[in-house]
Amino acid sequence: MFAVGNVGRGQHKESLVSTIYVSLANGQDSNSCGGKSNPCKTLHLALNTSSRDVHVYMDGHGTRKQPYQCQGFPRDRPAELLFRSIALESINEEAFISCLSGVHFKSPGLPSRLLLTNLTFSNTALEMDNFLFISVVNCKFLNNTKNPAAIQVHLSKENQNSSISIKETFFRHIKQSCIRIHKRMHASFNMTFPQLKILVSNTQFDANGNGDGLIGKRAAFYVTFNGHTHIHCEGIKFVKNHIPFLSFQQNTSRKNYRKEDSISVFIRNSIFDQNHSLNPNFKMFVIVINTKKQRVHLSIRNTILTTNENGIKLTDFERLSFNNVTFHLTNGYSIELQHDKQQPTLRKRVISVAIKQCSFENNFESFSLKMRYSGQVSNWMLNVLIQKTNFYGSYPNKNFAAAIRIILLQNKEKALSQSLLHKPKISVIIKEVKIREILGTALSLHFKSLSKYDVQVKRCLFSHSNNAENKHRESGPTVLLNFVADSSTLLKKTNKKRAQSHNINSTKNSRVVFSNTKLENNTGLGSVVLINNTDVTFVNSRFYEN
Repeated sequence: MFAVGNVGRGQHKESLVSTIYVSLANGQDSNSCGGKSNPCKTLHLALNTSSRDVHVYMDGHGTRKQPYQCQGFPRDRPAELLFRSIALESINEEAFISCLSGVHFKSPGLPSRLLLTNLTFSNTALEMDNFLFISVVNCKFLNNTKNPAAIQVHLSKENQNSSISIKETFFRHIKQSCIRIHKRMHASFNMTFPQLKILVSNTQFDANGNGDGLIGKRAAFYVTFNGHTHIHCEGIKFVKNHIPFLSFQQNTSRKNYRKEDSISVFIRNSIFDQNHSLNPNFKMFVIVINTKKQRVHLSIRNTILTTNENGIKLTDFERLSFNNVTFHLTNGYSIELQHDKQQPTLRKRVISVAIKQCSFENNFESFSLKMRYSGQVSNWMLNVLIQKTNFYGSYPNKNFAAAIRIILLQNKEKALSQSLLHKPKISVIIKEVKIREILGTALSLHFKSLSKYDVQVKRCLFSHSNNAENKHRESGPTVLLNFVADSSTLLKKTNKKRAQSHNINSTKNSRVVFSNTKLENNTGLGSVVLINNTDVTFVNSRFYEN
């Protein structure tokens, strides 16, 4: 993309591609500076070129103590660099840059690329406009206390795919957001939205967030984008931060949605440790995805979340997958899922959650799924699979909520009669799961709806929970397994004749089956199993010393 050679600034004045050298230690500003043998001293003079594409080599010698600054640019606003494509790269040593008012990269045309390599930005915010490809490699962003984000990306090119790559980069002491990505809206709201691909690998976020608890639009990654968004994160270290790692918020001003409006997030081989808000009035989650109409696909593998305030929170998702993930010492919810189905366009959709070979250790509430749907929404299915997963212990000195909690609610009773022929189908399979030494409910299912459900618990172990000798266990009678199916309130508000003609019964063709399961040494309980209006069958299962 960029030509490399010993070309002086005076020689490349009218060329299309420029290679420019800058050195604070050995450079001299002149009309002909910019070559390898006669580098410029300041960025302002070096970048005073009519070339559309530039590649700037910055000598890092001595810049740790005396960094590059924005001399020559206006002091009251960011230094504007207007190029179609621009690359900044350190040579000899890592180059340090400190521009208190920030740097604004702008691209007027296509193709547009921005490449940053081996640079350190201290108290310097970068703003990037209209670049279709952005690459940040082996850079550091430090002590940004003034600006909304260390990197702020604005995407406004219509019908163009955009790609952002961040590799081997370090963020530390960023007050608000590390990276903010925003898709600017067209005035008519009728533009088609392309794909946005974000790749983050081997990157560390350490002690970011100013600790005031005002989470809002602050996150290591804060994204507002309508269209198809693909985020792939691998080798992330997110430690001692006071802001979420990922916050994806839907741009509610857009009215036309398509099937392509989806969010795919993949997280691999990462660590999230000791992240929490300092304000007790705010619940901070490591990952927050909040949408209304976009499809959400989240996949996490080989990842550890330990000693965090809360883990993962999603609203209105479609497909979730957790494989070999460890949640340890979560003060709040490890996984909190909420779903509010009220749009008739969501018919014939399958919602799936798969948790395999995971470990939940000493958390407050490990897995919580709450779904609420309107009677106008029908013919959808919920599939939950929890397999070869261990739930062990409770959060220290705190009452335990539940290991697994699934709640299904049906609202808008006036519209119930429209969905009598199309009941949602619920499938829950819990297979080869061990739940041990918890202080509360191991499994809680509450279906307050006209749904058909099939719950199968196979080859599981429930043992040594709610020990009466533990002074921190829940006060009053506790229940190990809780099953409630209650649609009586809904049926009373439905036309009785229509209900009888369709033979509505919340438990008809529904079941809860335990097979080859052991319940052992669970003491201090009010009840081992609490059943309300549900058919529960135990096959080849054992109750021992409860």
